[in-house]
Amino acid sequence: METALLNISEVQEAIVIAREGEDGAKALCAYFVASRPYHISEMKEQLSKQLPNYMIPSYFIQLEKMPLTPNGKIDRKALPAPEGEFQKRREYTAPRNTIEAKLAEIWQEVLGVAQVGVKDNFFDIGGHSIKILKLIQCINDQMDIEINFQTIFYTPTIELMALQLMNANPRLKDKTRFIPLNQNGEINVFCFPPPTGLGIIYFEMAKLLENECIVHVTDFIDDYDDHDEMLNEYVDQITNIQSEGPYILFGYSGGGNLAFEVAKTMKQRGMQVSDIIMLDTTPWNKEVQEIASTILAEAANLAHLDSLEWTATPYAQNKRTKFLMYMENLTNSGLVEANIHNIVVDSVTTLLKKKWINTTSKAYIEYNGIGTHDELLNPEYIQENVEIIKQILNKIKEKAFKEMV
Repeated sequence: METALLNISEVQEAIVIAREGEDGAKALCAYFVASRPYHISEMKEQLSKQLPNYMIPSYFIQLEKMPLTPNGKIDRKALPAPEGEFQKRREYTAPRNTIEAKLAEIWQEVLGVAQVGVKDNFFDIGGHSIKILKLIQCINDQMDIEINFQTIFYTPTIELMALQLMNANPRLKDKTRFIPLNQNGEINVFCFPPPTGLGIIYFEMAKLLENECIVHVTDFIDDYDDHDEMLNEYVDQITNIQSEGPYILFGYSGGGNLAFEVAKTMKQRGMQVSDIIMLDTTPWNKEVQEIASTILAEAANLAHLDSLEWTATPYAQNKRTKFLMYMENLTNSGLVEANIHNIVVDSVTTLLKKKWINTTSKAYIEYNGIGTHDELLNPEYIQENVEIIKQILNKIKEKAFKEMV
C-alpha cells in the first residue's frame, strides 16, 4: 500500500498503519507528504488503479512533514488520529428495508463497529479473510440463507448484498466459480482449494502477489456425481476467464492433486497447461492415502484460518466431505505436458513426492518450503513461501517471453 502511494505523482513520503477506535475496531489510515494538496477522493481514485478495493485505506491524512524519532525514523506514536468520530467514513445511509436492516445488524456484529451504512464497503471498514468467514457463518445461521465468499466480493455493500439476497428468492444457490482475489498481474493463476474445499485460504497470498499475477480461486465443486463432469466444469470456468493457453494452475495439498487432474482434462481437450504450482502435494493413490491420513486431516483443518465455528456450517462441511470423498477414490495417473513446481516440506510422504517426475513429459522441480504442511500459508511463514512462488512465476514469465521472441 505504501508503494502504491509513492507511485502517485508528487507524493514524497507515505506510511500506512492500522488505527484502533474507542470500540476496538481497526481501520487503515494512510499518512503522506506531497508537493501539492490532494483531495481524498483523488487519492482513492489513484490507488484504485493499483490496488483492489479491500487494500485501499479508509482514512487519508496529508502532512507537511513526517514526525521523526531522534534516530530519524518515522515516529508512529506522533502521527495524528483522524479528526472527528473514528468510525465516520462517508455519508451514512440507513437501512431501507428489513433485509438491509438485518444485514446491517450482522455486519456490525462481525466487524465490531457501532454503525454500518448500506453503502459502506465491507473491505473499507475492517473486512478481511477471517471476517469474511464469520460473516458467511452469521448470515447462514441468522438468516437461514447459504452464501459463499464469492458473494461478498461481488456484493461488498449491504445495498448490493440485500439486492442479491432478494433476487435469490428465497435462497442463494451455491454457484461455485472462480473469482479474482487481487487486481493486477501479467498472468492468470487458477487456484484449487485444499481439502477444506474453501478457496478463501488464498486470500492473504493473493494480496502478496498483487502485480505479480492475478489469483483466481474457487471452492470445491460438489454438485457433480460424475467427477469427469466436475473436471470439465472447472475447465469451462477457466476458459471463460482466459480463452487461450498457456494456462497456469495452482494447488495446496489435495488442491495440487485436483489441479493435476484438471490439467489432464485440459490436455484431452487440446489446451496447453504450461505449469502446475503445488504447495506440498504428493501424487495420490490408495497407498499414499493410508500413509498420509494425518497430513490430509491437517490440510482439511488449516487451523490458521481460526475457522472452527465456520467449518461447522453446512456449506463448509459439505465442501470438505465431498472433497475428501473425491480424494478417497482418486489415483493420479497418466501424463501431463506441464512443468510441475512443488514447494515441499519434510513429512511422512517426502520421498513419494518425487514420483511426480513420472507424471510429466516436462520438468519436475522441488523447492524447500518454510513451516510444516499445514502452516505454509500461516501468517508467520506466508511471506517466505510467497517469495518462492514469486521466483517460480518469474521463471515462467521469463520462459514465456523467450518463446515469444
